[in-house]
Amino acid sequence: MKASVRTYGATKDRLGGEKWLEVDVPEKTSIRELMQILGIADDEIMAIMSDGRFIDRNEHINEGDRLQLLPFIGGG
Repeated sequence: MKASVRTYGATKDRLGGEKWLEVDVPEKTSIRELMQILGIADDEIMAIMSDGRFIDRNEHINEGDRLQLLPFIGGG
């Protein structure tokens, strides 16, 4: 099953710098499991969006989902 994942900042850079990653995962894979597969720690990501709505890390990925993994923003 294929889905697209967009990451930002240091996470994006660590995953190769591409704007969107195309990922192939088994059915019933959760967002949390996808993050583990990609090597993204839970504390790196503040929120996850799919199709303009916020979703929980425990939701399952559907074929063709376009997921945005939004990091915490620092500064000062």
